[in-house]
Amino acid sequence: MKRSILTALTLTLVLAVVLTACGGASKPTQEDGASDTEPYVAQDAATGGEADSPQPESSPVQREPEDGEAAQAQPGEEQSEPEGSEEPEQAPEPSYEELYAPVLEAYEGIISAQDSDDIYGIWDALDIEYAMPGEDLEYIRTCHLFETWLSRDYDDAAFFKGDDNQPNYYFKDIDGDGVTELFIGNIAPVGRSDVTAVYTVLGGKVTAVAMGWSRSMYHEGSDGCIYYNGSGGAMYSTQERYEFSGGKLTLAEHLELNGDYDPPYFYTVSPDGVITPDDAITEEEYDAISARFEEQIMR
Repeated sequence: MKRSILTALTLTLVLAVVLTACGGASKPTQEDGASDTEPYVAQDAATGGEADSPQPESSPVQREPEDGEAAQAQPGEEQSEPEGSEEPEQAPEPSYEELYAPVLEAYEGIISAQDSDDIYGIWDALDIEYAMPGEDLEYIRTCHLFETWLSRDYDDAAFFKGDDNQPNYYFKDIDGDGVTELFIGNIAPVGRSDVTAVYTVLGGKVTAVAMGWSRSMYHEGSDGCIYYNGSGGAMYSTQERYEFSGGKLTLAEHLELNGDYDPPYFYTVSPDGVITPDDAITEEEYDAISARFEEQIMR
């Protein structure tokens, strides 16, 4: 009997010890801040707030190109040029030989013409501009063309080479502005250079700067100027010096012998070349200025 009671007490004590040890592993309660159903939320280390959940990267939406529109290149792809999008090549600027070729052909046609009535039609077919000194353009042009036609009968080097009806000419950029001028005439290695016409290019168009004839002749000066000698008789003559710039002649000096006055000698730097009684000079002064002009046009 006593043994049975002792055995029961021993089993009761062992059971109590086992129950006490298992109670230390109980789960957290609501006061501990956790929930059986709430998921774990990560905290942002910098702000203490909730960290953004990583989102999957989305591909850009592709739009079909409309008519006439080039498709957009994807990253890593080169943009292809649509057909026909290349810029048109610029035509090269014509050379001065090409620009002046129609003028030289017209001179050749005038020299070769059988009848003087034909020469004006040949010239009028040219599309050129005029920027010449003088008021009566029609008179100047008529005299120049008619004497050009007559020059073949005299073998005048100022107009005509004498070879296959070729006009006498040369090219030169007289003022150094990059535009080459066309001179109809003869530049002599020794002596006076006679020029019957000067052409330049203004605004892409051939422009007549000067036209002369046998008694109204231009000369290229060694100083880069253009000189003019005109004669109306023994007691009537004009000598002028022109500066050439910007494709135009500007009168710089005017020397005149006029038999209607006594003394007949006049000199002016007026841009219109019109003399007044105040412009009268002595014969010695006239000769000195005339010699200076002649020195510039002699080689």
